[in-house]
Amino acid sequence: MTTSLAAKPQLSLIWAQSLNGVIGRSGTIPWHEPTDLAHFQKTTRGGVVIMGRHTWESLPVTPLPQRVNIVLTSDRDYRAPGARVVTTPQQALDLAHWYTQVGHQAIWVIGGRQVYDTFMDYATQLIVTTVGTVIEGDTEAPRIPPHFVPQEPHQLATHSDYEVTVTTWLRTASPLTSPRLSRDHVKDTVD
Repeated sequence: MTTSLAAKPQLSLIWAQSLNGVIGRSGTIPWHEPTDLAHFQKTTRGGVVIMGRHTWESLPVTPLPQRVNIVLTSDRDYRAPGARVVTTPQQALDLAHWYTQVGHQAIWVIGGRQVYDTFMDYATQLIVTTVGTVIEGDTEAPRIPPHFVPQEPHQLATHSDYEVTVTTWLRTASPLTSPRLSRDHVKDTVD
């Protein structure tokens, strides 16, 4: 089975970033914001989540419950108990699409940075949470291309010191059609 990366159901990217665009530090999320976590869980629940190996290994609980977990890695021998492991972006999408055909709601790319970059040109929407603080980190959020337009942001109620704002970005131009992404491309971009 081969599915175009641009095929329905829509492919969405979701991430949280600080005011200065940081999404990670030393392989972890550099803040603890329960409101952001609750939003992520509610948004992705019932769907398929695609992530890289480092993101999988950084999760406090694996697999993420009430979601199909797909781990994208160039390591053919990698094992991720409770998840499906694939070695190419095309395999990830084909498997995710199959799961949507049997009742899962949506496909979400949840990180890390290299995986976001791999799928950005094929996404139809981005869900970006901004946590209202400046944080030092070593991983920055992906650059949002100009063919995405932000919708009206909304603030989440929070009990922390941070304001938490969610912005949905919608694609204004058609996503690219699927090139055959080679194993070499994956090796260069994943892990």
